[in-house]
Amino acid sequence: MVAVVFDGRLSHRFIAANMGFDGGVLIAVLTIHLMESAYDDGGPMVASMGFLLGATAFSTINLRLAQNEARHRNRCGECVEQPSEAEHEGSGLAIAVGAALDGIPESLVIGLSL
Repeated sequence: MVAVVFDGRLSHRFIAANMGFDGGVLIAVLTIHLMESAYDDGGPMVASMGFLLGATAFSTINLRLAQNEARHRNRCGECVEQPSEAEHEGSGLAIAVGAALDGIPESLVIGLSL
C-alpha cells in the first residue's frame, strides 16, 4: 500500500499551467462544436465571418483593457494584489466587460439552439 500525503498547497505556476491547459481544451472542443453547427446552418462564409468578428471583438476589448487601467487584472494573489475599484479605477470595468463578453454570446447561442 502506498500512502500519498498532500498538504493542500499547489504552486501558482502549477495552477496556472493546469488552468491554461484545461481552458484551452474546453475552448477547442466548444469551438469545433459551434463552428460545425454554424457551418451546417449558415454556410462557410457566415461561419467564418462570425468567428473572425468574435475574435476581433474579444482581442480589441482585451487590448484596450490592458492598455488602460486593468493591466494586472489576471495576476495571482501572491504576485500582485488585486486592486479594488477605489484603489485603482477600471479594475471593476475589466470584470464587467469580461462577464459581458462571456455571457452575451453564450446566452445567444443557447437561445438560438432552442
